[in-house]
Amino acid sequence: MFPQKIFQIPTLTLIYISDNFELNGFFPDFPLNAYLQRLVVARTNFSGQLPNSIGNLRNLTTLDLSSSQFNETLPNSLSNLTQLVELDLSINSFGGSIPSLTLCKKLERAHLDGNNFIGEITTTHFAGLTNLVELNLKDNFFTGVIPFSIFMLPSLEAIQLSKNEFSGKLNEFRNNVSNSIIYLDLSNNYLEGHIPMSLFQLATLAYLDLSFNKFSGTLDLHMVSKLGKLDHLDLSNNNLSLIDTTTSKSNSSLFPIISSVRLISCNLTTFPQFLKNQSSLYELDLSNNHLAGKIPKWIWKHKSLDHLNLSLNYLTNWEEPLLTNGSNLDIVDLNSNQLQGPLPAPPPFVFYLDYSNNNLSSFIPPSIGSLLSKIVFLYLSSNNLNGSIPESICNDSWHAELDLSNNVLTGAIPKCLIPMHGTLNILDLSRNKLNGTIDTLFHGTCELRTLNLNGNYLHGKVPKYLANCKSLEVLDLGNNKIQDHFPCFLKSIATLSILILRSNNLHGPLKCQVAWPHIQILDLASNNFSDRISNSFFETWKAMMKYGNLSKSDYLQFESQNSSKIYQDRATVISKNREMQLVKIQTIFTSVDLSCNKFEGLIPEELGQLKALYILNLSHNAFSGHIPSSLGNLKNLESLDLSNNKLTGEIPTQLASISFLEFLNLSNNHLQGRIPTGTQIQSFEAASFEGNDGLCGPPLTHNCSGDSPPASSFNVDYKESSIDWNFISVELGITFGIGIIVLPLLFCKSWRIWYWERVDNLLYRIFPQLDWVYEYHGGQGYRTLRWMRN
Repeated sequence: MFPQKIFQIPTLTLIYISDNFELNGFFPDFPLNAYLQRLVVARTNFSGQLPNSIGNLRNLTTLDLSSSQFNETLPNSLSNLTQLVELDLSINSFGGSIPSLTLCKKLERAHLDGNNFIGEITTTHFAGLTNLVELNLKDNFFTGVIPFSIFMLPSLEAIQLSKNEFSGKLNEFRNNVSNSIIYLDLSNNYLEGHIPMSLFQLATLAYLDLSFNKFSGTLDLHMVSKLGKLDHLDLSNNNLSLIDTTTSKSNSSLFPIISSVRLISCNLTTFPQFLKNQSSLYELDLSNNHLAGKIPKWIWKHKSLDHLNLSLNYLTNWEEPLLTNGSNLDIVDLNSNQLQGPLPAPPPFVFYLDYSNNNLSSFIPPSIGSLLSKIVFLYLSSNNLNGSIPESICNDSWHAELDLSNNVLTGAIPKCLIPMHGTLNILDLSRNKLNGTIDTLFHGTCELRTLNLNGNYLHGKVPKYLANCKSLEVLDLGNNKIQDHFPCFLKSIATLSILILRSNNLHGPLKCQVAWPHIQILDLASNNFSDRISNSFFETWKAMMKYGNLSKSDYLQFESQNSSKIYQDRATVISKNREMQLVKIQTIFTSVDLSCNKFEGLIPEELGQLKALYILNLSHNAFSGHIPSSLGNLKNLESLDLSNNKLTGEIPTQLASISFLEFLNLSNNHLQGRIPTGTQIQSFEAASFEGNDGLCGPPLTHNCSGDSPPASSFNVDYKESSIDWNFISVELGITFGIGIIVLPLLFCKSWRIWYWERVDNLLYRIFPQLDWVYEYHGGQGYRTLRWMRN
């Protein structure tokens, strides 16, 4: 804790303790030195509420509490700091609304970004701050309309309001708008309507970002020519339709010299003409538009172009080969187009190359190693590439991510590939025709995070080298011909989230004690595993035990330190008796599939601890004994398949409490007794329960043992008709009710309801041929006794 007495030194004018992580605890609340001019406690572990006494520092010019752990609301006394020039409260956990700063007339920089501030920004918050140069409110939860008064502050150069919840329209600017605005970022809000045309009258504007809003209408890119000093333009991910009339209205050479243009999802149908003469273009992103035909050759003539993204369009070819002398491209993303022909050679200095999801058809050249000497991220998936993977792909290459999946590649996996100098994080060779063994003689360090070899013809054993991969999160060796025992050497890889070994020739018991706190998908289906499953096998699966800790928007993905691109993991699982492709895997999605093996013995009670489980498939095994009642704890279960086993006993009523269950299959066992009535279980088709000779009751057509038609005095055709016992129970009830209860029954509704329920229950016990049926009339549900057919 910082010594408190130092704040009381009469002549103290500066306190600077930045970048000291040893200081922690609550910021002290005591009389501060009235002469203090600069208070900087940035990047510390101070926490708690900023004391109200901070307002006593009438001479304070600098207050920097950035990147600490302060929380709660700001004191209103902050507005008393009339000499304040610089205020930096960024990257804390302050909440609530912000106080007015109108009395801080000397304020030049206000950084309140990276907090939890809420509420609206009104015209009174910053009114009269004629010296304010920078206003940063990004990454908070501010709502409402952006006040026009902000744009009227005469000295304001930088306005950052991104990543908030501002909404409504952005009105046209008036004549008295500031002429000094250089930086304007309104991205990641809910702004709507047309983009104000007066915005393009801001002559000093160099940075404009309106991306990720709800702006609509048509915008002519010719308007950009009016922003003579513009350097960065981002209109991405709105509801805009951009058109380009540059050639008919003016010469494209009149446009400003721009270094970054991002027009993602803007309904572009042609390449903007003003881009042709850009001499300093550094970044060009026109992805997810409607561009078709050939990639124009003038793109490769931009010597300064570093980042090119034309993905998610309808491009088929290029006017000129991509590789040209003098190209400085580092990132080339052409994925998800309709590019045809042989695999083009990469630019000489590119380190990120994505040709995936096209129609490229050729073999990978044997000399590819020399062409890929700089490439760190290479994606060639979902094309028609054939032939073998050349050994040279390992030569002088330092790949971090390599994706060749979903092609028609043949031959063996190069022995050098998986170790890859200890640099490879992602290797995806799935859905090819690769054969041979997975080499077991790998050596050296392992940085693999994802290894996906699913859907090939690989045989041999699971390589023990993988035990060295301490960062492994995804291992998918499914749908191959691997012959081995369960790879117990993976038991201590605590990072493992997905393990898929389905459809191989794996055999033997699951005897090892695993330590997988992050496991969320385990698929061992369609192998020859046998013996009992130990109760302790599931003990460490904490990710499946706790539900609700993660957001549904969180996905299992990987972002390399060397690239802003994100690799999305994918997997194939069997859910509700159907194959389901998970292109993006939510971190809350969980599945256990042990089907089509030879497991025997009791179903482990410990499965009931996996309360976050979505899919459980134990079908086509030799499990015996009762269905554990603990499965009723799986409140989030959507699919449960226990069919084709040797299970006995009754269906536990606890299964009725699983309210999200959409698929249930208990068929072909030795279950007996009445199917639980009055529950969701009865809504499933009869096929879910067939093949159990001892089960009875709806939805099956045959009744339980002892059920028979009533005596002939009831005069009922048991096969063709039924008696509505609502009417009979009413008549009998009137008879039973003669006496002291007849009047209350006539005049008290609650008594009547109570009475008829008791009568119906009595009849249900007396006549075994009666059963409950649930009907709906007039939008309301009724429970009715009916005589059940034989």
